[in-house]
Amino acid sequence: NLAIDNVLEIDELALGKVQRVAKATLFAGGKGINVARATGCLRKDAEVVGFLAGEAGNVLRQLASSDGIQLHATRCEGQTRLTTIIVERSSGLMTVLNEPGPHIDKSQWESFCRSILLRLQHHKFMVCTGSLPASVPTDAFVSLIVEARCKGVKVALDANAEVLGNSLGAHPDIVKVNLAEAESVTGVGSGDRVPRALKAAKDLSSATQGLSIVTVGSLGASVSGDDMEPEFIHAPKVHEFNSLGAGDSLLAGLMYALADDRHVMEAVRYATAVAAASVETLKPGDVDPARVRDLVSQA
Repeated sequence: NLAIDNVLEIDELALGKVQRVAKATLFAGGKGINVARATGCLRKDAEVVGFLAGEAGNVLRQLASSDGIQLHATRCEGQTRLTTIIVERSSGLMTVLNEPGPHIDKSQWESFCRSILLRLQHHKFMVCTGSLPASVPTDAFVSLIVEARCKGVKVALDANAEVLGNSLGAHPDIVKVNLAEAESVTGVGSGDRVPRALKAAKDLSSATQGLSIVTVGSLGASVSGDDMEPEFIHAPKVHEFNSLGAGDSLLAGLMYALADDRHVMEAVRYATAVAAASVETLKPGDVDPARVRDLVSQA
């Protein structure tokens, strides 16, 4: 569900009043775009397959191209959605308004899937991420996960609630979700977030027999695998400017490190540094590799 991100910076947001925006910026957005942007910053190739609609879709394609993102689009009716992101400078608070995406019919979804499967031979990993269009069944990722794994491609899944629950049975190799998303499937725990994340990661790994990562905001992420006990990796401390897309950047860093055959725990530590570097910038996934190396060395 790709989007145009319209980022509005304002000194202080007051509801019910006419206000002047200090700065407005348009980015290509959506979780897949964010992952690809961060991957590109780390000097790895990534391709995004998604839906584009109307004139807004043409604008999104241009924005993606300006960031060097390879975007393969299935056209559909309507308009690509706009995500309005209001950043309040005085407090650092962020308000995100997500529009619904365009309607996707069965033939368009099948075309989208064919486009993905045609490109699998060129990649080690496939990432299924982002919300599904409302018209698409919540188990729609299942066949993609199964087919990719049959072709020897490892699959990473980042989804919420019903989509996550319906996809676990396909045994994605990696599940990366935040604590709320994880507990929507494993059940909401009580007490501190870190032990809850450790339990949720273990439960997800038990369900998939794969690697699970459960993020807990600026605290870090829990990691669990089928053959390893859960462990919590603390995130580097940084000045947070825009936390949007931090999880997407973490996923990009993880794919980058695993593609280089790094050990799982080393890969996750690197990924948390990528996420930390991302929140220091306005554009989601716009990470500086030198800054990532600096944050890794501080861990």
